[in-house]
Amino acid sequence: MAKVGAEGWIVFSHDRKFHKRLPERTAIKQHKVGCFYLWGANDGIWLKTHCFMRGYDNIARCVATTPKPYIYSVARDGQVKQVRIP
Repeated sequence: MAKVGAEGWIVFSHDRKFHKRLPERTAIKQHKVGCFYLWGANDGIWLKTHCFMRGYDNIARCVATTPKPYIYSVARDGQVKQVRIP
């Protein structure tokens, strides 16, 4: 997470537990990382890509307007919802 934060990169993951596990949420906060949970962890690449593309405009808006650190969840239909980091 240190490299991701330093480079200003965004994390895309299917692991929806970053905000629940202490080491991961501490790293997200400490290194000011932006993270998106993508739907479809157990689905094929086509369905995952389709989900990402449906949500692309919403993802881009969140990246441009939300100060880091943050976590958003991207639903199958492309809707984006912020996840509270405890």
